[in-house]
Amino acid sequence: LQKIGLWIKENAGMNLTLVFDPYDRALFLKGVLYSLVLTGGCIALSMALGAAGALVAESRFTRLGTTVRGVAVWGRMTPPLLWMYLLFFGVGAWLWTAAGVRLSPFWVALWCMSFYTAASVMNTVLESAMHIRNDRPGFQLSYANFRSVVEFSAGPVKAALINVVKQSVMASAIAVPELISATTAIMSDQGNVGVMMNAFLISFLLLISLWMRLIDWVESRLRVKQGEAE
Repeated sequence: LQKIGLWIKENAGMNLTLVFDPYDRALFLKGVLYSLVLTGGCIALSMALGAAGALVAESRFTRLGTTVRGVAVWGRMTPPLLWMYLLFFGVGAWLWTAAGVRLSPFWVALWCMSFYTAASVMNTVLESAMHIRNDRPGFQLSYANFRSVVEFSAGPVKAALINVVKQSVMASAIAVPELISATTAIMSDQGNVGVMMNAFLISFLLLISLWMRLIDWVESRLRVKQGEAE
């Protein structure tokens, strides 16, 4: 790899340090791995929290359901970057001063982005359940019939999940060593802005494409099972 990278630099003038420099290569691959884990965790946690919140909101526990709806509205209206700053620099600083506990920037970013997206997922599922109730007045969302809302909520939920993948670059604001953090670190050391920005763009597009395909696959599996159940 070092020989290939140096040959490209000498003959094409492209400073591909992420190919021939072991440190830059390891730093970039670490950023890709962090972005992959962060986005995957956000997608999974967003779906879990959103589905659980919708089930609680539709349950017979009226007060708890009302509370969950209120928290979801609050979460949906507050930008995830603001959540990160409040939790990491606000609550985190207080915990460090009071108890010597340091919050992990990775877990803070994961929670804040997932909470924001879960609120949107929950709202979409509840609107889908309301739509079904227009045709079936006795319909009540539950674990047993949860797949029945997939057809109506799949599009907006997919958009919310793809959006959280795009939002993952915000994690660099609280020092999570994801893809854009690795890219800017290499650019500041090597000065190869054009090469690294193109590498970042290609890597990020591949990351989004990967999760889009996976989300489409999960959606198709859920719809097949729904058809089988019917």
